[in-house]
Amino acid sequence: MFPNFCLTYMVLKRFCMKGLFFLLVLFSFSVNAQTISGTVTDEKGTPLEYVSVFFDNSTTETQTDENGHFSLSIPENNRNLLVFSTFGYQYYVVDNPKRQQNLKITLQLEDNELEELVIDQTVFSRKEFLRAFRHFFIGNTPNAKRTKIVNEEVLSFYFDKSSNTFYAYADEPIEVENKKLGYEILFHLDVFEVRYRRFTLDPNSYSSSHFFGYTQYRDKANGNKKSLKNRQKTYDDSSMAFFSDLVQSNLENSNYVLVANGLGINPEEYFDIKKDNNYQLTLKKIPTRKNPVYTEKAVVNGVFNPNLVTEYEEVEVPFVVYNKETEEQSQLYFQQQTINIDANGNLQNPQAVFFSGYFGDLKVADMLPLDYQPKKKPKKQNLDNDTSYLAFEQEAIDFYTSKEYRTYSKINRQFLDLLNTAEVSESQQQFEHWLEQNITQTDFENETNALDFYQKWYDTFQKIKMQQEGIQYRENLLIEKNGSLIKCLSSCNSCKILKIS
Repeated sequence: MFPNFCLTYMVLKRFCMKGLFFLLVLFSFSVNAQTISGTVTDEKGTPLEYVSVFFDNSTTETQTDENGHFSLSIPENNRNLLVFSTFGYQYYVVDNPKRQQNLKITLQLEDNELEELVIDQTVFSRKEFLRAFRHFFIGNTPNAKRTKIVNEEVLSFYFDKSSNTFYAYADEPIEVENKKLGYEILFHLDVFEVRYRRFTLDPNSYSSSHFFGYTQYRDKANGNKKSLKNRQKTYDDSSMAFFSDLVQSNLENSNYVLVANGLGINPEEYFDIKKDNNYQLTLKKIPTRKNPVYTEKAVVNGVFNPNLVTEYEEVEVPFVVYNKETEEQSQLYFQQQTINIDANGNLQNPQAVFFSGYFGDLKVADMLPLDYQPKKKPKKQNLDNDTSYLAFEQEAIDFYTSKEYRTYSKINRQFLDLLNTAEVSESQQQFEHWLEQNITQTDFENETNALDFYQKWYDTFQKIKMQQEGIQYRENLLIEKNGSLIKCLSSCNSCKILKIS
């Protein structure tokens, strides 16, 4: 019933060209293993046992023995953070660990910040704090629904009423079980802060949020194909996949379109890309738009007349990344002119780019270790000289930019969001039966409201159904004709990209 458009990217590219954080540290992993070893003691020189020693955001870890000794294999030329952590002591971080056999680490006792806080237990209940913490720490994506914190008892919370800021602390690593991706995560929380616009824990009323810590991954998938598939999907929908395609000049073969002011843009116009050990991405210019300057001359009888505007000012706007498959939008705010990125799309300096929108909403449940290796995407065949494809392309452009389809697309998305489901039956009888069993899982107030919206959805769907099915049929013929390299890249509402802001 719903579109499954395998050639949409090429349609988008042709049409649009006509109109023309989570904290991760990037370092490369190579196959030539080396060893770093040493001892860990306290300030008195006493060896410390069971200290966690790990490379941040990776699956490489070990523990100290009864003599405080550790030994850990590292890839040659690795520059990832090496972290030492144990209960009651401050973290110790080695920025650029090199191969050596006598590293001496001294851990200092940790100050207990919570003892200095006067916690008002009447502000919010622990249940409310936990709900807010899960939202900003785990996230609210499909992966998050299969992810849970195992040891929530280690968490402590504080709300500063003078600044409407929510803080969280943990004296021990937060144990996270991500069943969707097959990872066990130990997150060593250092900073967690959410600032709200008013006195509330409502996630719709926050103004900023960030957390920072060190992460150990333990692979629990054991080769499970479903977990591996979910990891690949998570990567494909992440900022890493976008940056990987961007620096390797492969956006035209990807699910992503780079947008500014609502139109697809040519990355070469805005970025200079050089390849050394990794990729160096330099921002050549920032997208802007002209905003009218409101003056008295443009106001007639107290009413602003845009036709009388004579002055404009250039205002910077963010880059927008549009995922044609999921229809998600993300905004990019570059904080540095030049950033370094590896082939998998990891940023060397995670603070070099700020994200909002979908990328900004990705939390721990959608994180992958730096040593995760995604599968490379097959490249599509060139269909520029295929007359059957060119005819299909024009028909698809006309259909997906039509008023009827855009109306259906908007109503369809709203309906599915309210139903909290991925699809709905075209049969009203089947829908009514489903609704009776699932009304409490939806965001509708009652069945009557849901049925009214269903009728609205059904009417708009019937107007585009036959033409959509015809396009899908011809699309399948093109897929069969051009072989396995033509693969489904999108189920988006095609040229909806023109409405991106």
